Amino acid sequence: MSVSKQLHLPIKNQILAAMTRAQYQRLAPNLEQVELEVKQVLYKANQPITHVYFPHQSIVSLVCTHKDGSTVEAGIVGNDGIVGVSVILGSNTTNTTAFVQISGSSLMMKTELLIAEFNRSRELQGLLLRYTHGLFTQVTQTLACNSIHTIERRTACALVALHR
Repeated sequence: MSVSKQLHLPIKNQILAAMTRAQYQRLAPNLEQVELEVKQVLYKANQPITHVYFPHQSIVSLVCTHKDGSTVEAGIVGNDGIVGVSVILGSNTTNTTAFVQISGSSLMMKTELLIAEFNRSRELQGLLLRYTHGLFTQVTQTLACNSIHTIERRTACALVALHR
């Protein structure tokens, strides 16, 4: 993962783009541009989440690993969201592992800095809580689809999701 302190506009992450200029300017000094590589692990299940990510072009899978080593994708995060959202709910760990499916750029921020700004800003709270609700909806829909649809239908849904 290569890191650059220089931020490039326009903002390609929908959460960051939805912020007021003032809110974004409070976050901007703490954001680092990074290039995420395929199969790169951003955090592991039940391990501390030290950074959150606002993907631009990259796609990140959130997967659950079973005791036998098999994995199931619970959700995906692209430029519509944030990787590591559980930290705003008061938990610095989660039962999923986040790894990069499609390489590309992202903005990265230390978890504690996001939490401090989240606690300070009702605007940021609203944005991230609405996104969290959307992610929860995606995860529950994925669970339902995985239990009743064929692999062909699930693949078609995944392709549609990648082109949002």
